[in-house]
Amino acid sequence: MSDELRTRKLIDTLAKDATRHSDESRRGSRSLGTGTYGAVWVAGAALILALSFWLLPLRGDFSERIGNLDLAFLFLLWSLATLLPAMKVYALAFPDGALGATARRLTRFVWVPFAGLALFTAAHLRFADFAYQLHRESSYLNGGCGMVIFVAGALHASLLFAWIRKGATTSPARAGAWAAVSTASFASFIVQFACANENPLHVLFWHFLPLLALTGLAALSARRLLRW
Repeated sequence: MSDELRTRKLIDTLAKDATRHSDESRRGSRSLGTGTYGAVWVAGAALILALSFWLLPLRGDFSERIGNLDLAFLFLLWSLATLLPAMKVYALAFPDGALGATARRLTRFVWVPFAGLALFTAAHLRFADFAYQLHRESSYLNGGCGMVIFVAGALHASLLFAWIRKGATTSPARAGAWAAVSTASFASFIVQFACANENPLHVLFWHFLPLLALTGLAALSARRLLRW
């Protein structure tokens, strides 16, 4: 076989390999893009919706409270507490990914909705019968909301963990923690439709603390599960 023929065959082989790897790269990029991430997130959200409304039926005063500005403000804060951490997760999972510059700038304000929720809750505290409120609201009998938030948030976060493992995060604990924050916040948002107890201590014990507990557990688990 002449040298020229060998050279042509080598060029053809290299061209075919390059085309195959390029196709695989494009397929991989599509499977890890924002669209796929959004689909995974929405699938988990649907699971949370089903679990929440199965365990906690619609609150009896919902039709009266839906037009209340306080409740609308809470819905807005919990929505932002869901969306901003979700964008943060993508940015951490794929540091060089397709998340736009505007979205990346928005993630810098991920703490704002939680500061708003904390201030809103503190502003509604009543100290006249504080000891009685503390005893009543800390009872596990009022803890149904916390169970739903923790369990639903954990199930949703597990789907995000499986997706994050496909990335190249250099901060697995942070990525896992923010995933849990996003999913538990969404569960807390949904629970607002079912829970009529708006006492600030109830919100603290059975809405915020389950979120914090899940976040801590997710951060610890992510150190092992999201390493690459």
